Amino acid sequence: MMEVNKIEVFPIKGLKGFRVSSTLTEMEGLPLDRRWMLVDEQGMFISQRTHPMLTKVHCHVNANHLVVSYDNKELLIPMEPNESTMKVTIWEETIKANTYDKGINKWFTSLLKTPCFLVKRSLTSPRQRTISNKPYHIQVSLADGYPYLFCGTASLSNLNDKLDNAIPMSRFRTNFIIETKEPHIEDTWNRFKLGHATFKVIKPAPRCQVITIDQDLGTLSKEPLKTLATYRKVENKVTFGAYAILESPGLIQLGDKVELIN
Repeated sequence: MMEVNKIEVFPIKGLKGFRVSSTLTEMEGLPLDRRWMLVDEQGMFISQRTHPMLTKVHCHVNANHLVVSYDNKELLIPMEPNESTMKVTIWEETIKANTYDKGINKWFTSLLKTPCFLVKRSLTSPRQRTISNKPYHIQVSLADGYPYLFCGTASLSNLNDKLDNAIPMSRFRTNFIIETKEPHIEDTWNRFKLGHATFKVIKPAPRCQVITIDQDLGTLSKEPLKTLATYRKVENKVTFGAYAILESPGLIQLGDKVELIN
């Protein structure tokens, strides 16, 4: 039986996330997931690709704040930013985002040793995806691809059987880890129900060098990208896990079963 094994939220793009036992769902992703990010002076997003030490920066939430911590230093960030905005770029896409006060930016600038700014996705400047040949026009948070990412435990077990040193699922920064028995079965799903929410799988998730970064140490290697490329490469893209969009929202809890619809 396929069921929810773990649920993880990543509020600030590139930083560590936190696990929850239940969650509501929104069309653009899990509540709070990837709604914030760091950008440089040109407004280009900052990621683990250029700053792998971000893996060691923790982020969780309390009643009123994001709580960011690193090396026994803690920063409280208001959920709501300033009304002022700046143009920011995620890959080739430019949108407007709301900014934060200088003190917050100074904390991150000191941490990364480069000028940077914390921004939050602006509701007045949404990111949208139109899926070819399908009647979907969706909004996305600040995630690279689509709103939701699912990975199966059997997919990871299959990969680890091929590696000299096993890796944890944290390398893949997924929202929903599903207990599965067949490797990459998540690729084959079409529409499915999880708890009270209904999803539509879009495609296998392409992967980049971020999965080669140890999410605890911030160190880089060639794996698992090198091994995945031997059996999970299609049209020059290495995939692991599946992207999905939300068709109807609802509550999801640990242990909820995957119910395939068609």
